[in-house]
Amino acid sequence: VETVQLKNESMSSKREIFQNIFLSDRINRSEFDRACFQGIPDGCGLRSTCWKVLLNYLPNTPADWESVLEKQRDVYNQFILTMIVDPNGGKDSSDHPLSSSPDSIWSEYFKENEVLSQIDKDVRRLCPDLSFFQQPTNYPAAFCSQ
Repeated sequence: VETVQLKNESMSSKREIFQNIFLSDRINRSEFDRACFQGIPDGCGLRSTCWKVLLNYLPNTPADWESVLEKQRDVYNQFILTMIVDPNGGKDSSDHPLSSSPDSIWSEYFKENEVLSQIDKDVRRLCPDLSFFQQPTNYPAAFCSQ
């Protein structure tokens, strides 16, 4: 019982360390890197935020995070728009979903959906005991999930 209590206190103090680091105007990278090396506690989105900073996806100024994330999500959405086939977006009314033509935009659409479905299955099977791989993302591309 004592080891569990010590572990909970340790995680709580680690969480406070990271929260204090993130409350500063500018993250002290040496202090942050040292804290990360000693372990990042689960919960509160702390681990994902730390990885984003470690990988320079987020800047060392927490005040800029929201605008950077918004910009990155817009870039990602533009990327998705260029990669995902929208069969309804075509102007060719002769192209039918049941068309067997290899040039049909619907054929490409169905092939891509098969691949996406397989990726989804593989990710869910990857580590079924970790909730991360079982939960939907907080920021899905809305136009893809319709």
